Amino acid sequence: MIRANLDFNHYYPFYTLTSFGKKKYSYFEKIHVHLSDTKRLKFELNYRSGKLNEIEYKKNSDDKINLYDKELKYLSYTEFAIKMKTFENFLIRGLRSLSNETAFRKVMVFGSNYKFSSEWEIEFDYSQITLKKDQFEHSIQDGKLVKPKRESNGDGDLAKLVVFFETIDEYTKFNTIEQNEFYKDLDSTMGDYLPYLEAPKFLRKKQYEL
Repeated sequence: MIRANLDFNHYYPFYTLTSFGKKKYSYFEKIHVHLSDTKRLKFELNYRSGKLNEIEYKKNSDDKINLYDKELKYLSYTEFAIKMKTFENFLIRGLRSLSNETAFRKVMVFGSNYKFSSEWEIEFDYSQITLKKDQFEHSIQDGKLVKPKRESNGDGDLAKLVVFFETIDEYTKFNTIEQNEFYKDLDSTMGDYLPYLEAPKFLRKKQYEL
């Protein structure tokens, strides 16, 4: 008997959601914008105790995704837009709270822009943005990150890890930059992904580009 070809035929862009955890404890959502077989934008929403406390954007997602995984959810554009409104609202809240804070250029091997307060922290470069809402007790003095001293619990793996991160902090420099430079760089990073958040006016078989 004649059968239909029911293999899924992807046209770009399309949107997927991967989630794990429980919202009342710890819950993560990864939203991908698929632009081709190899190119994807990633937006991550992290919840703690039922509240959104961290977002992340990556221009080039390196996550391996099985498009036939039963746990993977395909999003309509309307569903995707709701997730992006959550992402953008959280970003706006954080930027407003950080508007009067000093802007820094964080330099180790590569550079990124950085701002923080006692409740918010943002770091970004040309290809990614991370914004967190938490309690931050560190400060920046003479271009160095200074954290409160905590008692070490012996010399096991945890103590070695603490020494490792302290070494990274020691070699990381924080240089003050102008506010307009900070926001110009942020606009440049956001400008790469914002057009892809709008409803597509056409679809492409191989790669979606604007």
